[in-house]
Amino acid sequence: MARRPVRVSLDEALWDAVEAAARARGIAPYLFVEEALTAALGPSETVARLAELSEAAALSAREARASAAEMRDQIQVISDFIVDLYRAEVQASDDAGAA
Repeated sequence: MARRPVRVSLDEALWDAVEAAARARGIAPYLFVEEALTAALGPSETVARLAELSEAAALSAREARASAAEMRDQIQVISDFIVDLYRAEVQASDDAGAA
């Protein structure tokens, strides 16, 4: 992740609270703010990633359905061929028996 320095204005009371919390944790105030922002934004990034995964899963499901339909059509063609071949053999056998 690229880093770039950004300056923002904070209320003095808020900054005092940040400094106190950072001091209690033994870290620099800017690191405390960075951790807090990362923790706050983490769930939205997770939701975005889940949306991407859901989209990919939906695409895979559509491809699987299309593949299954194609396979079903191929099986139907093969089974029709086998039935036609069997009927032709039965007819030939009947014709040979009648002659």
